[in-house]
Amino acid sequence: VEGLETTFYMALITGAVLVGTREIEKDRTHTISTLLFSIAVLTRPEAPLLFVLFHIAAWYRCPEPRTRIRRSLIAGFILGVVLLLLTLWRIQTYGAPLPNTFYAKTGGFALPRGVRYIWAHMGDHILLWSLVSLRLIRRNWTPRSRIFVLICAGQLLYILIIGGDFKPTGRFILPIL
Repeated sequence: VEGLETTFYMALITGAVLVGTREIEKDRTHTISTLLFSIAVLTRPEAPLLFVLFHIAAWYRCPEPRTRIRRSLIAGFILGVVLLLLTLWRIQTYGAPLPNTFYAKTGGFALPRGVRYIWAHMGDHILLWSLVSLRLIRRNWTPRSRIFVLICAGQLLYILIIGGDFKPTGRFILPIL
């Protein structure tokens, strides 16, 4: 309904974040979550942002910062190689670093349109956003929920900056929900 890649992308991001939080809790390397984030990078152009936000949140809650930073840097190098190869391929094939659909559907920086995009989604889903708001004001956050909030806030900021997209269905908001 939302686009060919939207549901697949949502599953990849959700899986990467859930697996990644388990990797942090069990003090493991980010092997599986990096694989999932890498596939997400191949699916949608905003996936690297969520990868970075996830690792920033991971550093925040880490009891041993050097180990966590080292693991995040290794994961970042792997994802960076995937992103570099994809970008080189896009430039070679299409003459631009991002897919044409990005430019056609978003149009670059468009803060007023982004506000309207998110506001329209909130107006169409009042109960859902009311529940989200209630959860945000709750004071007993777990370390895992802090990771989720940082990622969601970053995605919302990205949507505000680029102006959402041309579809009124809120598909850029779906990974947050």
